[in-house]
Amino acid sequence: MGRGKGKLVNIQARGCQLWQLPTEESLAMDKGKTIKYVITGGNRYIGFDKETGENIAVENFKYSVKLKYVRAAIILENLDAEIKRLEDWKIISVMEAVSPIPRGEPLDIDGMVNSLHVDFDLLIRRKKILRLEYLEIEREITDLYHAMEFYNLNVTSGFRLYKKMQEKLIERRKNKDEALKIHYVLSGGTKGLLNNQTKERIEKLNHRQYQPRAFKELFMA
Repeated sequence: MGRGKGKLVNIQARGCQLWQLPTEESLAMDKGKTIKYVITGGNRYIGFDKETGENIAVENFKYSVKLKYVRAAIILENLDAEIKRLEDWKIISVMEAVSPIPRGEPLDIDGMVNSLHVDFDLLIRRKKILRLEYLEIEREITDLYHAMEFYNLNVTSGFRLYKKMQEKLIERRKNKDEALKIHYVLSGGTKGLLNNQTKERIEKLNHRQYQPRAFKELFMA
């Protein structure tokens, strides 16, 4: 889908395919689900005209194409110049486009568990926020990986890139740890809190140590 460079047309006049707005169930964050992405500039989305076989700019999310990230990146790279000038285009997940959730401060999950004062609804909402933030961090890390691959940098620029990558990797680790703690609490429920099983799982997570898989010499004191 979307092989051509595309041009700007009136989507409704051309009668292109109508994409249904995803339901909450279809956006469930199961591990087996394939995350789909859209290309947007904030006011418009990239759609597809079946008659011409070209990508187009549309104003309604319903008409946007939902794709895997790699395919979306290829389309974004090859957009027609006229369309590129319309917006500052970027790739975001369908979940972000449909359900924008304001970012929040990390929750003190350890404190919740220790005090047995757990707001399960709050944890569910926070889990959705963490998922959105994780997708954003992953995109940033992908850009950094490709910058490291494609460019030969001097010492100053290389160190700056290294520190940025380190910052994002630490940010991703904190995100994953908080999400995992929330999973422990939600899956354990009240029983897990009362019998200390959830607390034990979180303490084990807090004290885990990374075991190198290849470059063991990098982790020697």
